[in-house]
Amino acid sequence: MMRRQKYCFVVALCLLVGASAPLRAAPRVGDFALLDQHGDFYQLSYYKDAKVLALLVLPPSEEKALINQYQAVAAKYQSDKFIFVAIRIGAVNDRQALRKRLSDVGVTIPVLLDDSESVAELLNLTRAGEVLLLDPMLQQALFRGPVGPALTLALEQRTANVTVAPALVEVPGPPLAMSNARQDWRNPKATSYSKDVAPLLVKNCLSCHRAGGVAPFAMDSWDVVRGWSPMIKEVLLTKRMPPGQIDPVIGHFKNGRALNSKEMTTIMRWIDSGAPQDGNRDPLMELDKRDDQWAFGKPDHIIELPPQIVPAIGPVEFSQMVLPIGLQTVGWLRASQFMPGDKRVLHHAELFIASTQSTGPEATRQTRSTANALPPYYGASDSDMAIFSPFVPGDEPVALPDNTGGVITKEAALVVQLHYSAIGREVQDKSRIGLWFYDEASPPQDRMAIECACLAPASWKSIPPRTAKFQTQATLTLKKDAYLYSVLPRMHYRGSAIRFDAERPSGEVEPLLNVAKYNYNWQIDYQFLTPKFLPAGTKIIASARYDNSSRNSFNPDPSQEVVWGRESFNEELAAVFQLKYLD
Repeated sequence: MMRRQKYCFVVALCLLVGASAPLRAAPRVGDFALLDQHGDFYQLSYYKDAKVLALLVLPPSEEKALINQYQAVAAKYQSDKFIFVAIRIGAVNDRQALRKRLSDVGVTIPVLLDDSESVAELLNLTRAGEVLLLDPMLQQALFRGPVGPALTLALEQRTANVTVAPALVEVPGPPLAMSNARQDWRNPKATSYSKDVAPLLVKNCLSCHRAGGVAPFAMDSWDVVRGWSPMIKEVLLTKRMPPGQIDPVIGHFKNGRALNSKEMTTIMRWIDSGAPQDGNRDPLMELDKRDDQWAFGKPDHIIELPPQIVPAIGPVEFSQMVLPIGLQTVGWLRASQFMPGDKRVLHHAELFIASTQSTGPEATRQTRSTANALPPYYGASDSDMAIFSPFVPGDEPVALPDNTGGVITKEAALVVQLHYSAIGREVQDKSRIGLWFYDEASPPQDRMAIECACLAPASWKSIPPRTAKFQTQATLTLKKDAYLYSVLPRMHYRGSAIRFDAERPSGEVEPLLNVAKYNYNWQIDYQFLTPKFLPAGTKIIASARYDNSSRNSFNPDPSQEVVWGRESFNEELAAVFQLKYLD
């Protein structure tokens, strides 16, 4: 009883002193983002209106007693303003096995996985069992110390909005075993710019970061990369770049974009060691500086789009036009490419076949109603119909597999839906579309089907105001055996995450894709490295999550109920698949 009275007196005294003392500056740590053991995305700055994000450094042995103590504290203080997580440092070879171990020792909180050890370096985490209290808004470390009275005192002080006292008790946990990569983190000789870093930039960054690209600067020399290195570090730590990142442990994709832990470590370690250049050779300066060009050689046919005026400010509504393709004979399409006139303003473009009855001067007018026109993947489409590559910033056009194509008749017309973004001054965009055909004497024998797990307007349930985790699903059931080639998720500004699973007739469920942090700015058609066979009766389930809260920095208005619509301030769920059915 005496010990409890003494402790309560100390807490009260500290609160009293803190209430009359000005808040002192705490060390700034910066923003970061990681996935947890379930593949969910966590970012410090997302909780900008919270008072604390508490972070326990998990011992490699997942010590049950420590976890129980920490979770007991979390149970007392956890709220919308007090967020409790743990962090595990080091590579995870089998996430499923890790989830089981964590479950076996009773872990119920999110465990953030720092595979690359970059967040451990950022936060200077060196001892297991240490707890950090982070201010998500100011991105400061308010407290470092063990689970125990000092942590409880700090949480009470934060509750009362007074100065958080530093821990006076050393963390009893063992020092963390550091990998070789982390031991050499700031060794300028440990990483070679020309042999290690530059090849990663070429592979992952230069499709956008080049002359004439959509990125704000071109990575055309070591000097430029070094100058931008603080920003590069920030966007890597927060997973803003590379864009369109997915959970790297689910599926294998040609354009998955996410850096693996070794690649992340290589770039981060090089930046933190001063971004040095080794030798006289700069691989970035040796690259071809050519601007945009046609991906498959000179097109067989080019469609010129009418000029589009993009205003300087304000939301820009969808622009839809229906244009005659103008072929003299029937053509079997093998590839297409949308060539934007001004990539600074074009967010994305979607193309599909329509009849010539829709063409004419009125068809090119920009109206709100045309934005809600449904593409053919919302319903049954002709299996012979040609498939066009959409335009997405940073994505490369993809030709159909050999001996696979769709038909374009002489009478066919093309629906083009354009979504622009204002950049502060009026811009005229004049885009083109290139088409490549099979030889007339050798038409393709195989077809690529477009299918969708979509929620049509009649099936959509509105998202309530200020709802952070609104969830919904859409399902596609395969009627025939098929090979799945690609997955294109479509949501808008409130879309926050989407997962895809294949439920086979046997009951086995196979994860296909996890877009843990969906970003409307990157409409990516994820291409499987190897097409995935799915038997008839398989259900492809799209599980989407939407964030209509004020924490979502893209949210136009959290107070609004969100209805279905193809404009970005409304919402949709369209999971579009390219499949090749087997007869």
